[in-house]
Amino acid sequence: MGIFSEWRNKRFWTPIPSNHGDLDVENKLLGRDDTEASSRRTSDVSEEIRPLWTGKGFGISKTWLILTVFNAVILSVSVILNKSNFLDFTRSCIRETSAYSPIIESSQALPFHKVRLNGTLWPTEDLSWSRREPGDPIAEAMWDSFEDMYTFPITRKQVLALGKDPETAARYDDEYWGMGDDAYIAALDSQHKMHCLNELRRTAFADYGENNPNKKKMRELDWIHLRHCMDMLTQDMLCHADADLITYNWRDTQPHPYPDFSISRKCRNFDDLIAFRDERRVDMSKYEAMEKPNDILELPMEAGYYSMFG
Repeated sequence: MGIFSEWRNKRFWTPIPSNHGDLDVENKLLGRDDTEASSRRTSDVSEEIRPLWTGKGFGISKTWLILTVFNAVILSVSVILNKSNFLDFTRSCIRETSAYSPIIESSQALPFHKVRLNGTLWPTEDLSWSRREPGDPIAEAMWDSFEDMYTFPITRKQVLALGKDPETAARYDDEYWGMGDDAYIAALDSQHKMHCLNELRRTAFADYGENNPNKKKMRELDWIHLRHCMDMLTQDMLCHADADLITYNWRDTQPHPYPDFSISRKCRNFDDLIAFRDERRVDMSKYEAMEKPNDILELPMEAGYYSMFG
């Protein structure tokens, strides 16, 4: 018997105890001839090793096959349910730490991911784009990308969930956009914060380098804008104050412990927010050419505007 035959018989066939010795004695006592005995022996051998179920090639246990398929189905369903439960759990965690946003309720769960910040005081070789010098093409291109406040539509129900009044919230005019009467204008606040940070960057580095494109003469309105940006970032940082800790090290040349700002954080993926926006954003050239409709309810401008411009 070959190795494969031994493996096959052990794995897929059910053996029945052999009685060949007793069968020969029985044949002699009953006077059976060799042909009859051979036929009887062949019949017994066919029952000695009998398949539970005969398939193509060799016998396979039908019960084993059914159980295998059943287990595979259960495993697949478990994986799907676990993934769904994980996404629901992630959304629940984000809801507990966030104000309402249609993005959280969307299919994109905005999962957190661990990030190690680079908190060194002096620049390192692997400079991030935000640490590069003013005027660096890569850095300026990234900062400029945050200035694009692309808008996208949300519904009346979502406007109400944001705590806003649909009667005064601006809509995409149906005659101009063809979106119907339930398309309100929205944008990412995180982009507004990055714009404010960029304004602070430009002002802070206004006198840095000879060929700095950020140099400009500050007007009164520019200072008002800058103070607005500082205030918005301060409020945002206080609102999102976290429990992360920094540690200290003893450093050469330093008489006191030196702070290690390169801490680990759990961050949302900003690219997911941009992807959500880009899937829904409108044509901004058309948006900029949009005129104010006649049948709208206008709110007064801020008091400081009238003080400055009358």
